[in-house]
Amino acid sequence: MGWSDVLLKLNPLVIDLVSVAENAFDGVPKSGEQKKAFVHQAAQDILSGGKQATTGGAKDTWEFLENLLPPFIDTVAGFFYSNPKKNPDKIPETSSRLPSGRRYN
Repeated sequence: MGWSDVLLKLNPLVIDLVSVAENAFDGVPKSGEQKKAFVHQAAQDILSGGKQATTGGAKDTWEFLENLLPPFIDTVAGFFYSNPKKNPDKIPETSSRLPSGRRYN
C-alpha cells in the first residue's frame, strides 16, 4: 500500500477530527489556531500510539505519517472548513461562481 492509499484511508479520520474541533470551539471567536492545534495534537497522539504498538516496517510507516499528516490536515481543513467570505482567494473560482460569472457567496 502506497502513501497515497494511506492518506485516502486517513481522510475520514482527519475530517472527523476537524469536525470535533469545530464543535468543541463552536461560538468561540477567532478560534482557528486553537482548532488547528487541537486536530494536530489529536493526530499526533494517534500516530504516537500506533508507533509505540508496532515494530519493523509498520513502525516505519507510522513514522513516515508523522511527517506527512500535518500538511495533509491543513489541506483538508482548508478545503472543507475555510470561510469563503474571509478567505475568498482559497476558494477555486469554479466553486465560488455561478455559470453566469456572478459570485454566489
